[in-house]
Amino acid sequence: MLKAAQEGNVDLADQESFNRERLVNIISKVQSAIEAEIKAVSLGEGAEYLVSMVKAWNNDLELWLESIGKLDQEILTALDEVKSKTTQEISSTFQNKEKIKGYNLSSVKK
Repeated sequence: MLKAAQEGNVDLADQESFNRERLVNIISKVQSAIEAEIKAVSLGEGAEYLVSMVKAWNNDLELWLESIGKLDQEILTALDEVKSKTTQEISSTFQNKEKIKGYNLSSVKK
């Protein structure tokens, strides 16, 4: 997604953003289900190991979310650059159009 944003491919960046949002929602639902199961499990034989595994997975997930946050910032910066460039191009095109309107071609010999 960062590469697409840096290259100015806004459609691909948007599609990747949508897919990532879906993935994060799925992970969030799975995490909520796991947390609910942990609360329901009695701390019997082997349960402590499962709880430690889930906590480790949760820590990994938090690290991943932190790295995604940093990546999001880079993507937003790249998209802001694309936005500025596009705005500048639109402004330049409009100014050129206005300049061309000012020419009076009726006095040109045919």
